[in-house]
Amino acid sequence: MKKKPTKQQLVERVAELAVELHQAHYAVTCLRDEYKDECFRYFRKHGEPYPDRHGINYNDPAYDGVIRYTKQSYDRMNEGKRRQYNIKRRLDTAVRALMLETGALLVRPKPAVVKRVTIAGVTLQ
Repeated sequence: MKKKPTKQQLVERVAELAVELHQAHYAVTCLRDEYKDECFRYFRKHGEPYPDRHGINYNDPAYDGVIRYTKQSYDRMNEGKRRQYNIKRRLDTAVRALMLETGALLVRPKPAVVKRVTIAGVTLQ
């Protein structure tokens, strides 16, 4: 049977995962910058297919060259995003476990009271 972690162990786990998530977020930011730089370098050298448009349409054959040129950095960026998402999931799980241990509850905020009126100004409530 698996031993239940103590509150201190849960707090340490949450702190470790928070640091890990921050590092992963920074890594994704750097990888995205690297990917964008490669796209700009390609377009500077070969020209943009549609200069008035921003972004890359992956279904348009006009962008095949830049897609092939940036494939490795694009894949690295997506792998970094997947890693960041997985760490975030683990952090959420650890926080929920800590909340169960401490008895903290998630409370849904009360809905805002909205006064509804017609165009003529007649109140509907």
